Amino acid sequence: MGPTEEKLSELEARLLQDLAWLELPAKRWVIERMHNGSPVLEVAIIGGGMAGLSAAGALKMMGVQALVFDKSPEGFEGPWVTTARMETLRSPKQLTGPALGISSLTFRAWYECQFGLSAWDELDKIPRLQWMDYLRWYRKVLKLQVLNLHEVKKVQPRADQLVELHVQSPTGLQTVYARRLIMATGRDGLGGAYLPEIAKTIPDQYWAHSSDAFDYSTLRNKRVGVVGAGASAMDSAATALEEGAAQFNLGCALEKIDIENEKVVVKTSRGIFTLDFLIFSTGFKIDWWNRPEYAAIAPHVLSWGNRLQTSEEPGNQEMIDSPDLGPGFEFLEKTPGACPGLSRIHCFCYPAALSHGTVSGDIPAISDGAKRLAKSIASYFYNEDIEAHFERMKAYSEPELLGDEWTPAAPPHA
Repeated sequence: MGPTEEKLSELEARLLQDLAWLELPAKRWVIERMHNGSPVLEVAIIGGGMAGLSAAGALKMMGVQALVFDKSPEGFEGPWVTTARMETLRSPKQLTGPALGISSLTFRAWYECQFGLSAWDELDKIPRLQWMDYLRWYRKVLKLQVLNLHEVKKVQPRADQLVELHVQSPTGLQTVYARRLIMATGRDGLGGAYLPEIAKTIPDQYWAHSSDAFDYSTLRNKRVGVVGAGASAMDSAATALEEGAAQFNLGCALEKIDIENEKVVVKTSRGIFTLDFLIFSTGFKIDWWNRPEYAAIAPHVLSWGNRLQTSEEPGNQEMIDSPDLGPGFEFLEKTPGACPGLSRIHCFCYPAALSHGTVSGDIPAISDGAKRLAKSIASYFYNEDIEAHFERMKAYSEPELLGDEWTPAAPPHA
């Protein structure tokens, strides 16, 4: 064992002690359900990134078991080592992220135990790749159950208090049943990359979206335009520059794009530019029809657009498309009774922001969101099985006193 592993082992021992002092994780208490002779999952989670791990961790602390499905190889969940481009996180380093209120589970504890307090004090922002290393450790020390290379191909709520999942894995397609499903699918969780209509006028080989797994080294010595002015646009521009791309022109409204002599000719409000490649850093959109795995629920989800039909506020497209969620992040039916079981699916990804605030995908409040979600699911389980829990209480037979805890007092002296 090297010095780093030894220091991490010391932190892991501290974490175990902290959890033991807090009586965490709670003992299992959820009533087991069976289907076709096999146990049903208590909670299934789609997505093993930060949100999925936080949700699984919060549920485990409350004595609820969750199984996470992620289509990526182990250690490559989420955007941190795949599509994210920034060198460091934008969040202040002292934010506790997914630590669930446990000090020895924070990034700071993980970092300090390896590199020391002086290194922490000198650290400006958290390096992106180190954040992914921390999340890998987080999954390991909490012993979270994650199945990698498992892609959910279909989600089907049922009227028998189950959610049916069709999951593709290296061993084939299988059907899985769960009492509750959490969709922890990130920024593009209910759709995909947003592209302006103008992008559809040029062949694919001349452009990429900033969320694509794209090799920026192929842009060396090329003239590249970045469409967009948000954080991802700056990250894309900086990454391309570092790889040797040249002459970026930002802050120009696109008017027309043509391909001439294998060059991208872009007409903008500030003139015409001849480029080799375009990067669209234009964010994401909610687009149910871009996600065939959700086809069974897409027509039935209540959105904020339905609420705005009776409001004088027009709302923008993102607001119109965002799901109008219940208190436990659950989807609600547009037409009551049209999709039984829909409320057993919980939206713990970025589109939940309009209903719950930014607690389901960003570092600052991810623990608050995960604990809110876990408490809601635990309460739903308890209410559904209240009669069984009452019978358990009546059957409780551990006596407080056995009668042999004392001996008779000696008679008083005459």
